[in-house]
Amino acid sequence: MFYGPGNGYGAGWAIFSGFLWLLFFFILIYIVIQLLRKRGDSSLSYKSNNSIDIAKERYAKGEIDKQEFDQLIKDLKEEH
Repeated sequence: MFYGPGNGYGAGWAIFSGFLWLLFFFILIYIVIQLLRKRGDSSLSYKSNNSIDIAKERYAKGEIDKQEFDQLIKDLKEEH
């Protein structure tokens, strides 16, 4: 098919369709970034549990005593 002068298609249509494709790809990239950010936020509860596990390990190794351990657990649970 011939796209040239005389059949209704011209440079204006080519520029407009190119703009639509760019817009489509920018929106797609934006959606992917938002999904990745959302997935990153869900790991916050894991970090809290990880902190409690570290406190348990330190207590088990004898690095901290019972009073320090209880205070750490209390502080970590109050954060969330």
